[in-house]
Amino acid sequence: MSRCFRTHTSPLLLLAALSFQIATHAAVGEPGEDYHAARDAGVEKVLTDYLEVLEELLAGRLEAADLDGATEVKDEIGATKQWLLQEKHADFKELPEGLPQATTWPPLWEVFKEMRTRLIRGLTTLNQRSFEDLEVVQKQRTKAGDLEGALEVREFRQQLSNEIAKLTGDADQIASAGLPPEPVDLLDESQRKHWRVIRGDWTFRKETLIGEGNSRIAYEQKISPPFELTFGQEVEEGQRPRLYFGKMVIQHDGYDFALRLHPKTEPKKVHPYARDRKLRIKLIVDPEFVELHVNDRLLERRETRIAGPLDRIEFSGGDGWSPGRTDFTDIFLLERPAQ
Repeated sequence: MSRCFRTHTSPLLLLAALSFQIATHAAVGEPGEDYHAARDAGVEKVLTDYLEVLEELLAGRLEAADLDGATEVKDEIGATKQWLLQEKHADFKELPEGLPQATTWPPLWEVFKEMRTRLIRGLTTLNQRSFEDLEVVQKQRTKAGDLEGALEVREFRQQLSNEIAKLTGDADQIASAGLPPEPVDLLDESQRKHWRVIRGDWTFRKETLIGEGNSRIAYEQKISPPFELTFGQEVEEGQRPRLYFGKMVIQHDGYDFALRLHPKTEPKKVHPYARDRKLRIKLIVDPEFVELHVNDRLLERRETRIAGPLDRIEFSGGDGWSPGRTDFTDIFLLERPAQ
């Protein structure tokens, strides 16, 4: 899965603190001059962060030879860059158009939604504070007999109010789409009841599942594609760790210290490993394809149909030929809504 959108504080929230300076400047000059400078700088920063995440998504889709996904992400990159090229300081220029959730690739929808939420939160805060502070300026100009200036400030405040209402509607629409799904920690205490030892010795520790000997254990819950399973794997003794899902297996490659997908295909694609060195594995199962990533690099993609739910997934720490010890860490399952 793609990297999550950054969660640090939006620059627009920080720039909302400029409302005092905006109001002070408005008392002697144009009411929206400093406001638009703050607004443009904040929006540009949020969208620049968004573009960085989109570029990473695009690289992943290209490496996976996913033409449709790569095209969709590239189109969004182009639209976002085009918006950034628009003339700055335009009065309340429209935010980038929203992506339709129903037809958008889920990882792209997630980062778009987080970007949009940051923009809405930041702009709403900036507008509300500026609206309140400019009320003081409006009264000052009225008392001073500057009716034209007071009307100018009131008109600007009305623009702020109109956008606040629109942003509130946008926020409601984003919220109605539901929160993005959260991964489930399969090693959490609440999930222990779903594990069943088939053979061998298994030990649960905090964030670690240890299999010793000729060992096999099942997580017995129905899992429906599309989903992602991520975990760490470190072989301490022996070899031949495995993960079983449906009719496929992530397994040892013959006598070599290497991982691959089974059933075998030619030319084979393997990832070498060594004892006492941790691998980070991500398995993506979609109704139309399967992807295996090792240490954040795509190892193999297969156009394999797995349409129905899986009854279980199984881990093996070793087999009868090589009864070793394997540590599986940070096992997380992320199920996504079907599109």
